[in-house]
Amino acid sequence: MVAMAFHRDRAGKLAYFEYPYLPIKSLIRRGEEVKIVSWRMRPTQWDRDWNILEFGEVSFRFLHPNCGEEICSRSTAKRVVKKFRKLLDQLASSYCTETLEDGSVEITVEGDVRAKFFKSGRFFDLGFYLATVE
Repeated sequence: MVAMAFHRDRAGKLAYFEYPYLPIKSLIRRGEEVKIVSWRMRPTQWDRDWNILEFGEVSFRFLHPNCGEEICSRSTAKRVVKKFRKLLDQLASSYCTETLEDGSVEITVEGDVRAKFFKSGRFFDLGFYLATVE
């Protein structure tokens, strides 16, 4: 699969990117650990004053052990989103983070975070750990 990303840079110019896309179901089935490059938390609930109440979606880029190209995926699974959000809060002071105009928050960790996706009962889940310098 291919994911397409469109965004405007600071000058207002439209930028277009294509990324190979791998669904979380495939990551679970393969059972392989991946190196997370970055992730973006997208807000899905706001109060009446447009303050963000909840982030309900995460999109992330990663390096797969059998591929030299960056791959992307996304999730709305409650446990997955919560764990990415908690890790973002823990790492925000140590890594480059950016809050975007739409309220999304993105963090870049350049492969320092490893993740393995799995199912726990009927729910998608994942485990993280910080990689040591290779």
